[in-house]
Amino acid sequence: MLVTTFLMVLIMILVWRCHWLIVLIFTGLSLVVECTYLSAVLLKVNQGGWVPLVIAVAFYIVMYVWHYGTVKRYETELHSKVSLAWILGLGPSLGLVRVPGIGLVYSELASGVPHIFSHFITNLPALHSVVVFVCVKYLPVYKVPEEERFIVKRIGSTNFHMFRCVARYGYQDLHKKDPD
Repeated sequence: MLVTTFLMVLIMILVWRCHWLIVLIFTGLSLVVECTYLSAVLLKVNQGGWVPLVIAVAFYIVMYVWHYGTVKRYETELHSKVSLAWILGLGPSLGLVRVPGIGLVYSELASGVPHIFSHFITNLPALHSVVVFVCVKYLPVYKVPEEERFIVKRIGSTNFHMFRCVARYGYQDLHKKDPD
C-alpha cells in the first residue's frame, strides 16, 4: 500500500499537476491509514500476520521480475536493431521474391528495424509486397488527439513498399474496434 501511495503522489505531481498542499494532505492521510495497518500486521506476525507480508513480498517479486524482463527485452531490441542503411542497400526487392499481401512486423522500437526482420529476410525466400513495422506506445498524457494518434512514415523510396506505423495512446484513450 505504501508503494501505491507514493506512486499516486507522483501521478498527482507530474501528471495531474495538483497543488503541493493537496498532495501533502493526501499523503498525510494515506500514510496514517497505511502505517496503522502495517503496525497492526507487524504486531500480529506470530498470530498469522505474516500472511499479508508474504503475499506482499510475492507480488513485489512478480512485479519486479516482470519489469526487469520488460526492460531487458526492450534494451535487447534497441541494441540489436538492424541498420536502415543495410535494409535499403539490399534494393527494392530486398533480395527476395515479393508476394502479394501485407506483412506486419510488431516491435517496441519506434525507430529502426527490429532484428527479427533481418532474421526473416535471411531465412525465408519470400516477403510480402508491403511491409509495415508496427509500434504501439503509451504516453503519460490523458488523451492523444485523433490527428496525432497514428504516425505513418515511408521507409526508403516508394518502390520499397515499406512503412512504419506508430500508434500512440494516452492512459484514458479508448481502444475502439470497428463494428465491421
